[in-house]
Amino acid sequence: IGVQHYYLGQLDSSRYYYQASLDLYKELDELDELSTQYVNLGSLDILAGNGEKAYQYFDSSYTISKKINSPWTLSVSYEGLAESSKMLGDYKSAFKWLKEYHALKDSLSGDKVKLQLNELQTKYETGKKDQEIIALEKKEAEAILIAEKRKAWLIMAITTTLAVVLVLLFYIGKR
Repeated sequence: IGVQHYYLGQLDSSRYYYQASLDLYKELDELDELSTQYVNLGSLDILAGNGEKAYQYFDSSYTISKKINSPWTLSVSYEGLAESSKMLGDYKSAFKWLKEYHALKDSLSGDKVKLQLNELQTKYETGKKDQEIIALEKKEAEAILIAEKRKAWLIMAITTTLAVVLVLLFYIGKR
Protein backbone atom coordinates (compact mmCIF):
# COMPACT_ATOMS: atom_id res chain seq x y z
CA ILE A 1 0.00 0.00 0.00
CA GLY A 2 2.91 2.30 0.81
CA VAL A 3 4.30 1.88 -2.71
CA GLN A 4 1.00 2.93 -4.30
CA HIS A 5 0.91 6.07 -2.15
CA TYR A 6 4.55 6.73 -3.06
CA TYR A 7 3.76 6.65 -6.79
CA LEU A 8 0.70 8.82 -6.25
CA GLY A 9 2.94 11.41 -4.59
CA GLN A 10 1.26 10.92 -1.21
CA LEU A 11 4.50 10.65 0.71
CA ASP A 12 3.03 11.06 4.21
CA SER A 13 0.62 8.17 3.62
CA SER A 14 3.44 6.19 2.07
CA ARG A 15 5.61 6.77 5.17
CA TYR A 16 2.74 5.68 7.42
CA TYR A 17 2.33 2.35 5.61
CA TYR A 18 6.08 1.76 5.28
CA GLN A 19 6.45 2.34 9.02
CA ALA A 20 3.52 0.00 9.78
CA SER A 21 5.12 -2.66 7.58
CA LEU A 22 8.47 -2.11 9.27
CA ASP A 23 6.91 -2.66 12.70
CA LEU A 24 5.13 -5.80 11.50
CA TYR A 25 8.25 -7.28 9.90
CA LYS A 26 10.26 -6.57 13.04
CA GLU A 27 7.65 -8.47 15.05
CA LEU A 28 7.68 -11.37 12.56
CA ASP A 29 11.49 -11.28 12.24
CA GLU A 30 11.20 -11.18 8.43
CA LEU A 31 14.67 -9.82 7.71
CA ASP A 32 14.41 -9.62 3.93
CA GLU A 33 11.18 -7.60 4.09
CA LEU A 34 12.54 -5.56 7.00
CA SER A 35 15.54 -4.58 4.89
CA THR A 36 13.24 -3.55 2.04
CA GLN A 37 11.16 -1.34 4.34
CA TYR A 38 14.33 0.40 5.57
CA VAL A 39 15.17 1.09 1.92
CA ASN A 40 11.67 2.47 1.30
CA LEU A 41 11.83 4.76 4.33
CA GLY A 42 15.35 5.88 3.41
CA SER A 43 14.15 6.75 -0.08
CA LEU A 44 11.37 8.89 1.36
CA ASP A 45 13.88 10.78 3.52
CA ILE A 46 16.13 11.33 0.50
CA LEU A 47 13.16 12.96 -1.24
CA ALA A 48 12.40 15.00 1.89
CA GLY A 49 16.02 16.19 2.03
CA ASN A 50 16.67 14.50 5.38
CA GLY A 51 20.09 12.97 4.69
CA GLU A 52 20.83 11.99 8.29
CA LYS A 53 17.62 9.98 8.75
CA ALA A 54 17.98 8.48 5.26
CA TYR A 55 21.53 7.38 6.10
CA GLN A 56 20.29 5.63 9.26
CA TYR A 57 17.60 3.73 7.33
CA PHE A 58 19.96 2.72 4.53
CA ASP A 59 22.59 1.70 7.07
CA SER A 60 20.04 -0.54 8.79
CA SER A 61 19.13 -2.06 5.44
CA TYR A 62 22.83 -2.52 4.61
CA THR A 63 23.47 -4.36 7.89
CA ILE A 64 20.55 -6.74 7.40
CA SER A 65 21.28 -7.26 3.70
CA LYS A 66 24.86 -8.28 4.50
CA LYS A 67 23.61 -10.62 7.22
CA ILE A 68 21.08 -12.40 5.00
CA ASN A 69 23.10 -12.10 1.78
CA SER A 70 20.44 -10.27 -0.22
CA PRO A 71 22.16 -8.75 -3.28
CA TRP A 72 19.22 -6.62 -4.43
CA THR A 73 18.65 -4.81 -1.11
CA LEU A 74 22.39 -4.58 -0.58
CA SER A 75 22.74 -2.87 -3.96
CA VAL A 76 19.95 -0.40 -3.19
CA SER A 77 21.42 0.16 0.27
CA TYR A 78 24.81 1.05 -1.25
CA GLU A 79 23.12 3.49 -3.61
CA GLY A 80 21.10 5.07 -0.77
CA LEU A 81 24.16 5.32 1.48
CA ALA A 82 26.02 7.07 -1.34
CA GLU A 83 23.18 9.55 -1.92
CA SER A 84 22.60 10.29 1.76
CA SER A 85 26.36 10.67 2.37
CA LYS A 86 26.46 13.18 -0.49
CA MET A 87 23.52 15.06 1.08
CA LEU A 88 25.45 15.21 4.36
CA GLY A 89 28.53 16.57 2.56
CA ASP A 90 30.59 13.41 3.23
CA TYR A 91 31.83 13.02 -0.32
CA LYS A 92 34.55 10.51 0.56
CA SER A 93 31.97 8.08 1.98
CA ALA A 94 29.60 8.84 -0.87
CA PHE A 95 32.31 7.85 -3.34
CA LYS A 96 33.09 4.67 -1.36
CA TRP A 97 29.42 3.60 -1.32
CA LEU A 98 29.00 4.45 -4.98
CA LYS A 99 31.98 2.25 -5.88
CA GLU A 100 30.44 -0.59 -3.84
CA TYR A 101 27.12 -0.06 -5.60
CA HIS A 102 28.63 -0.19 -9.09
CA ALA A 103 30.78 -3.22 -8.29
CA LEU A 104 27.76 -5.15 -7.03
CA LYS A 105 25.56 -3.93 -9.88
CA ASP A 106 28.16 -5.09 -12.42
CA SER A 107 28.40 -8.43 -10.65
CA LEU A 108 24.63 -8.84 -10.65
CA SER A 109 24.48 -7.89 -14.33
CA GLY A 110 27.11 -10.53 -15.11
CA ASP A 111 25.14 -13.10 -13.13
CA LYS A 112 21.98 -12.10 -14.99
CA VAL A 113 23.70 -12.56 -18.36
CA LYS A 114 24.99 -15.99 -17.27
CA LEU A 115 21.50 -16.95 -16.16
CA GLN A 116 20.02 -15.82 -19.48
CA LEU A 117 22.66 -17.80 -21.41
CA ASN A 118 21.94 -20.89 -19.32
CA GLU A 119 18.21 -20.49 -19.99
CA LEU A 120 18.83 -20.19 -23.74
CA GLN A 121 21.10 -23.25 -23.68
CA THR A 122 18.44 -25.22 -21.81
CA LYS A 123 15.75 -24.13 -24.27
CA TYR A 124 17.99 -25.12 -27.20
CA GLU A 125 18.76 -28.53 -25.72
CA THR A 126 15.11 -29.09 -24.82
CA GLY A 127 14.03 -28.19 -28.35
CA LYS A 128 16.65 -30.52 -29.77
CA LYS A 129 15.52 -33.36 -27.50
CA ASP A 130 11.89 -32.67 -28.41
CA GLN A 131 12.79 -33.02 -32.09
CA GLU A 132 14.63 -36.29 -31.35
CA ILE A 133 11.60 -37.60 -29.44
CA ILE A 134 9.29 -36.69 -32.32
CA ALA A 135 11.62 -38.46 -34.79
CA LEU A 136 11.76 -41.57 -32.58
CA GLU A 137 7.98 -41.59 -32.18
CA LYS A 138 7.63 -41.36 -35.96
CA LYS A 139 10.04 -44.29 -36.47
CA GLU A 140 8.17 -46.29 -33.84
CA ALA A 141 4.85 -45.60 -35.57
CA GLU A 142 6.34 -46.67 -38.91
CA ALA A 143 7.74 -49.88 -37.34
CA ILE A 144 4.33 -50.69 -35.82
CA LEU A 145 2.66 -50.11 -39.20
CA ILE A 146 5.16 -52.40 -40.95
CA ALA A 147 4.67 -55.06 -38.27
CA GLU A 148 0.88 -54.84 -38.67
CA LYS A 149 1.20 -55.19 -42.47
CA ARG A 150 3.46 -58.24 -42.05
CA LYS A 151 0.98 -59.72 -39.61
CA ALA A 152 -1.86 -59.16 -42.07
CA TRP A 153 0.17 -60.79 -44.91
CA LEU A 154 1.03 -63.70 -42.65
CA ILE A 155 -2.64 -64.23 -41.74
CA MET A 156 -3.60 -64.07 -45.45
CA ALA A 157 -0.85 -66.55 -46.36
CA ILE A 158 -1.91 -68.96 -43.61
CA THR A 159 -5.57 -68.59 -44.57
CA THR A 160 -4.79 -69.14 -48.26
CA THR A 161 -2.62 -72.18 -47.48
CA LEU A 162 -5.33 -73.59 -45.23
CA ALA A 163 -7.94 -73.02 -47.93
CA VAL A 164 -5.76 -74.77 -50.54
CA VAL A 165 -5.18 -77.72 -48.19
CA LEU A 166 -8.91 -77.98 -47.47
CA VAL A 167 -9.74 -77.88 -51.20
CA LEU A 168 -7.12 -80.58 -51.86
CA LEU A 169 -8.45 -82.74 -49.04
CA PHE A 170 -11.99 -82.30 -50.31
CA TYR A 171 -10.89 -83.11 -53.88
CA ILE A 172 -8.88 -86.20 -52.76
CA GLY A 173 -11.83 -87.28 -50.54
CA LYS A 174 -14.22 -87.24 -53.55
CA ARG A 175 -12.01 -89.53 -55.59
